Amino acid sequence: MPSITPTKLEVGTSEASMQENSEPVTVSLLNGTTISGLAKTMETKLMGKIKNIEVVEKKDARKKDYVKNLIIDIKGNQSQMVGEIQSILGGEVSSSLPDGEATPEGSIIVILGSE
Repeated sequence: MPSITPTKLEVGTSEASMQENSEPVTVSLLNGTTISGLAKTMETKLMGKIKNIEVVEKKDARKKDYVKNLIIDIKGNQSQMVGEIQSILGGEVSSSLPDGEATPEGSIIVILGSE
């Protein structure tokens, strides 16, 4: 009977190595409140916890009365990153921008609310 030598197969890749080998996900932060400096504060928070993102834009949303954070995956292909952002910032996930908001540069848009 032939002998069989077991071999270790590695299926998949760790999250850390995937992040090192892939392009950063672009994120736009829109301040949907009257709180000055909120986008900068949230950028620092995200950059400290997620290594594979690049904040490409920080500006005011057209409306200033957002209560909850709104995370939008513009291209529909960043569900894992959207989940990571949601776990850090909280808020709701959407697949489209609210009426009246212009399309920002990032592939993920975070409209920051007051909560």
